[in-house]
Amino acid sequence: MPIAIVTGGNSGIGRATVALFAERGFDVGLTFHEDEDQAREAAAECAGHGVRTAVRQMDLEADVGQ
Repeated sequence: MPIAIVTGGNSGIGRATVALFAERGFDVGLTFHEDEDQAREAAAECAGHGVRTAVRQMDLEADVGQ
């Protein structure tokens, strides 16, 4: 089964993208920065398409300039 990982998959364009992948049969991983509840809602929406989901918090700001 194909897998997609979408950063910022909890809202906006990222959420639309992760939902589209799920609709097309991809297992999906999505990241969020602050709003875990919103990320869990997005994951539940994706799981409704019969795919596996994973949610992880990610903060890339600390890596800027390194």
